[in-house]
Amino acid sequence: MALVEQINSHFLALAEELARQLHTRWIIEQKFKKQIPIIIYELEYYDKIAEHTQSANPTGLADEFVGWVKSYNFLHFSKLLVNDGRQSECFATG
Repeated sequence: MALVEQINSHFLALAEELARQLHTRWIIEQKFKKQIPIIIYELEYYDKIAEHTQSANPTGLADEFVGWVKSYNFLHFSKLLVNDGRQSECFATG
């Protein structure tokens, strides 16, 4: 694994653990008076980011975001067009 990938992997794991602790210790609910999801993201939205977000939050809390990421990736990548207007291969991720 390249150094950049290792750094990214550790960063995402740290962000996920921090979010989990904020929920476990009720810090989010105390501050905002309700549970709200913590979204983990990068410059792009993709399945792995959705998985980290899902894991970082209590069950079901991030479902709307995760569903959006999966539908966005499917819609965005499944209809890529080549220059002459014909539909190219399907690169759908979910």
